[in-house]
Amino acid sequence: MRLQFITPCTKVTVLDNGIVHKVWFPDKAFTLEDVKKHVKILNSQLRNGRFLFLADIRTTKRISKEVRDYLGANQEIIALTKAGALLVGSNVSRVVANLFFKFNQPAFPTQLFTNEEAAIEWLLEQV
Repeated sequence: MRLQFITPCTKVTVLDNGIVHKVWFPDKAFTLEDVKKHVKILNSQLRNGRFLFLADIRTTKRISKEVRDYLGANQEIIALTKAGALLVGSNVSRVVANLFFKFNQPAFPTQLFTNEEAAIEWLLEQV
């Protein structure tokens, strides 16, 4: 059975291949407090290990600089992550992701995708 849980920001499913698939809730402005709770729940649910994350941000409209900075430099996230693929769709989600990459260089391999299968293939190559 797949592990599934909800955070203030996402619905999380650990896929059969071990990838942690996070679907960010649509049209929500995430606060720093939301994201801190999100990370705390990820840590408590995933516990040990480093994971491949597939973050579906196709419906994300905006992320504040404060939240981007936190996500880009948080040691708990870095400790949990082997690699991350961001699934983008609209021009808005693509701009959000590119802003993140421009100002917050992740400490792990990260790439943008418009195709979920390609993102999963790339993630599995990162092990």
